[in-house]
Amino acid sequence: MTSPSEMTHSPDNSGARRLSPADDNAASSHATGSDHSIRAQGSVVYTMLLWPWKLTWRILHILFTYSGYTDPTNSSPRLQAGRFIAEFERQNGPQRPPFFEGAYEQAVRRAKEDLKGLVVVLISEEHDDTPEFCRRIADEAFSTFLEHHQLTIWGGNVRYADAYQVSCTLQVSQFPFIGVVMPRTRNGGSMRMAVIERIEGLRPIDQVMAQILVKVQEANSALLSMRRARQEREAAALLRQQQDEAYERSLRADQEKERRLREQREAEERHQQEIIRQQQEHQRMLALKAQYQQYLLATSAPEPPAGEPGVARFGIRFPDGQRVTRRFYGADPVEKIYQFVETYPLMLDASQATDTQGSPESTNLPQRPSDYEHQCDFRLVAPMPRQVFDNQSLTIREAFKGHWPSTTLIVEPLDEEV
Repeated sequence: MTSPSEMTHSPDNSGARRLSPADDNAASSHATGSDHSIRAQGSVVYTMLLWPWKLTWRILHILFTYSGYTDPTNSSPRLQAGRFIAEFERQNGPQRPPFFEGAYEQAVRRAKEDLKGLVVVLISEEHDDTPEFCRRIADEAFSTFLEHHQLTIWGGNVRYADAYQVSCTLQVSQFPFIGVVMPRTRNGGSMRMAVIERIEGLRPIDQVMAQILVKVQEANSALLSMRRARQEREAAALLRQQQDEAYERSLRADQEKERRLREQREAEERHQQEIIRQQQEHQRMLALKAQYQQYLLATSAPEPPAGEPGVARFGIRFPDGQRVTRRFYGADPVEKIYQFVETYPLMLDASQATDTQGSPESTNLPQRPSDYEHQCDFRLVAPMPRQVFDNQSLTIREAFKGHWPSTTLIVEPLDEEV
């Protein structure tokens, strides 16, 4: 019996030539290449067989999305977020991540304001991994992880309009999806929110937390710088506010002090002006009184002669102790006695001036003041029995009928207490 080598290489039986070692290597390489080619062809065939199924699924997903399947109620983003949370609890129990209860834009704004990271969770009911993914993120360890690293979490189902819009914005290509969004500063100093990590598909929760932690730790230095800058800005703003408030209080205190001083000065000025006015008025009244007394002196009638019938005789005592006797007609009013008392000091002065300088040659008689109402600053009183004679319109005979024809009168100042 002949061996395969001999059969292959015998010139008598096959007519083929014997192969060299180099030819053996070439044959071996050719065989190996053939195996790889066969496997590659099998992979292409497998892909071509699955491609129609993948295409059909994507077409159906797009049709469901644009046919209104995403959110039949067309509710607000906040209500959609609340509905997602309620569905999550109904399917996975009360233990769940602390989802932000509001629209995605509100969650982004809150994270930006608080300078915190935002974890975005998107699920699709069309994927078989969704239930297991929800059970994994509902683990209490994941919630503790989020709380420890001060991360806000927002979740949504892409059948709702808000979550679907988020998936388009973040260019999600596979569900379930977890994205980590962090505040970033631009070159100009303004702040924006940027995606720093994308986790697509079902992963162990420990791996998810590890990936998030790496990115959070990388972003922490920038976050700390932003928080420090914000604290410095807020401290500077608070300091400016406190300084402005202190300045306003000081300004109001100064204004109040200035107002009180101004009012005090104005009150003092008014008081001084009133004193000056009263002094001027007093001087004017004194001048008018002197003019009136001069008028009375110039127009006074001479004393009635002694022994003439119907004449009363009075002994008048002045406050300074002077005593003078004077006669008056009984038909004259009591006013004549008051006028005599008013002009008596002027009579003495005129008498003394006549004795020293002679009779004055004056042709101008004093005029009665037109705007002056004279008020006597004394009253006439009979001592025993005491009787006050202040009704100047009565005649002397009527007023002194109990003292007729002679009595003593005391000139009593009105401001003197009796």
